[in-house]
Amino acid sequence: MPTAPGRDLIGDDARMTDLLQMLKLADAGFDLRVREVGNEDWNLATPCVDWDVYRLVNHVVIGAARYGRLVRGGTRDAFIAERAIDALLDGAAPAWESNARTCREAFAEPGAPARIVPFSTGEIPGSRLLSIRIVEVAVHTWDLAAR
Repeated sequence: MPTAPGRDLIGDDARMTDLLQMLKLADAGFDLRVREVGNEDWNLATPCVDWDVYRLVNHVVIGAARYGRLVRGGTRDAFIAERAIDALLDGAAPAWESNARTCREAFAEPGAPARIVPFSTGEIPGSRLLSIRIVEVAVHTWDLAAR
């Protein structure tokens, strides 16, 4: 399989370090926004059709743990089934902190970038899964900020 232009110049370790740093930055942005949500905000509409603030935040929070479990050997079926979890029952900020940490730690494990994971759309390498996660957090941070 051919490598992407420039990939051989920076190496997989450097690329993964960059991706992990991007995840950390994306997570920090979401963390800031989730802490700004007031009690009166949870039912507000978001740019995501059919999602209020509560459902949007829950999606991002459960996603962090789901992605972490997937890169650690989770199954596609479990990944899909976990979409129904309500992770915010004990508070959004504590759930976010815990799940985001789980995600970052899982992707920082040796070998995580090369692991082939059974994502919902098909098998992909861990590094691609991490890229998807970064974009998801960044986009939904914007959605939360736009409420």
